[in-house]
Amino acid sequence: VSTQSTGEMNTPLPEVERREDLLPHFVTGKFQKNSTFLSDEEYARALDCVVKACTDILIINEKTKKILLGKRKVDPQPDWWYIGGRTKIGETPSESIARVLKRETQVTITDLKRFKRIANYSYIWNRRAQLPAENGTQDIVTVVMIELTEDEIAQIRLDANEYSDSVWHSSDHILSGSYHPALKKGIRDLEAMRIFEEVEKKVEEGRAEDDSVIVSLLKKYFALKKE
Repeated sequence: VSTQSTGEMNTPLPEVERREDLLPHFVTGKFQKNSTFLSDEEYARALDCVVKACTDILIINEKTKKILLGKRKVDPQPDWWYIGGRTKIGETPSESIARVLKRETQVTITDLKRFKRIANYSYIWNRRAQLPAENGTQDIVTVVMIELTEDEIAQIRLDANEYSDSVWHSSDHILSGSYHPALKKGIRDLEAMRIFEEVEKKVEEGRAEDDSVIVSLLKKYFALKKE
């Protein structure tokens, strides 16, 4: 007697919790966070075998719309870059971003809905901070943005061990400057996200006279996404 597989699971599926976070976030079964610490040697060996999950943040002055860049000191990108860091196991995307932002800038964000996802990218680097540096590393990254108030910006204190300098620049300045292509891609996708939000607003308003404006905005959106 022959049987055909239905493609369904043979064992009962554990309870699955879906959380609407910056990304659809699924927790299957009861998961307990752990705080296992890896030595530098163990972490270096892990980097030879696994792809890290990271979060990069475009910090924006809500008044001027300028973007904070940090000049990192260490590999894999010892140059102007996002503010960011590694995701820890058991974190939701927004929990990871809030923790990284606090660690990197000393700014605490309690309303996690203030973070907005821009895009997800894949990075491969030919160098890393851990020895042997030439083994390099790879990251899967969630890029997000947050607008900070003047009071919050006044609290920013970048870690001197991680950053040698910082600067606020406009999107146009970054796009026209000599910056890493992945950073420029983040800026273009930020601009595209803003345009799409404007499109959504006009669609919801439903005014016929805005149809031509919507078409024009969508053309700008797709042009940015193609770059």
